[in-house]
Amino acid sequence: MTVENALLILKEKYFKIDEEYELEIQKLPGDASSREYHRITYQDHNFLLCLNDPSNTKQNEEFIYWTNQYSNKGIRVPEVFYFELGIVLQEDFGDLSLLRMTRDSSKDVERLYLKAIDEVIKIHNLNIDKSKNYDQFDEKKLNFEVGLTLEYFVKKMNKVSDEEVSNIKSLFKPVLEKFKGLKYVISHRDYHSKNIIIKDGEACIIDYQDSMLGPRQYDLCSLIDDRYTSLPENLKESLLNYYFDKTEVQESKEEFLLNYDYVMIQRIFKAIGSFSYHYIKNGNISYLPFINSSIESLITTLDKIPELGKLKNSLYSYRYDG
Repeated sequence: MTVENALLILKEKYFKIDEEYELEIQKLPGDASSREYHRITYQDHNFLLCLNDPSNTKQNEEFIYWTNQYSNKGIRVPEVFYFELGIVLQEDFGDLSLLRMTRDSSKDVERLYLKAIDEVIKIHNLNIDKSKNYDQFDEKKLNFEVGLTLEYFVKKMNKVSDEEVSNIKSLFKPVLEKFKGLKYVISHRDYHSKNIIIKDGEACIIDYQDSMLGPRQYDLCSLIDDRYTSLPENLKESLLNYYFDKTEVQESKEEFLLNYDYVMIQRIFKAIGSFSYHYIKNGNISYLPFINSSIESLITTLDKIPELGKLKNSLYSYRYDG
């Protein structure tokens, strides 16, 4: 779907204006997906236009499904004004992300992160519909994500032999096994500071169309140990304690924190693979600065779990040397 075709459709079916009318439109920076975003201004009101492949029926329908699920539980997500396959016209929350707030000023950062924790608690408390075939962090998905990093970061970026790749894969098995014992909830899947927009002092949630079943620690890792920010350790501890105290976690505090570290290892490893993939396959250099800092975080976390010492040692020397 081209933006020109989308505008013709919206002029006729939503704005009810003549096709010659010039709407003010601004293309916005994209993310790692194939989606395309534009800001439309009409009569001093801003709208966000999202264009997606109309043949990707599942992703289009999942966006509407999760919009309704989140909104019905009082989670602040964009209102959808018009939808058809490939076109979503929605509320524009603006550009003031939690990431920008964190970088620009320390003022109110803790309060806003606590609000983000409140919102993720609502997400984790969403009812699981037993009749719905949710995507989830099952063995197939976890192995795929590990394989992505082994292929693009370890093998292609670091020129490692197939034998060593196989060794690392074997050493990673205890991390994936840990997922099998964790309670799964509805997970946003990408709950980091870029996807939380601050509007009128409130935390508004975007990019939730890939929500799935996963351990509650996954979203917490995404937020608290975000690859794009570096929160003080005392704030990280405070946020984890706040979440633990406000939810009915069926784990001891010690187990909860240990499982957090295991999930963080998987998530960081996956992120390194995504960064490497986008560089090698798509020539996208914007993620390269995050690779080495992610490796350092991975090693630091692995160092907290003695049982994973061999995995830590096997990954210790790998870096992006560009």
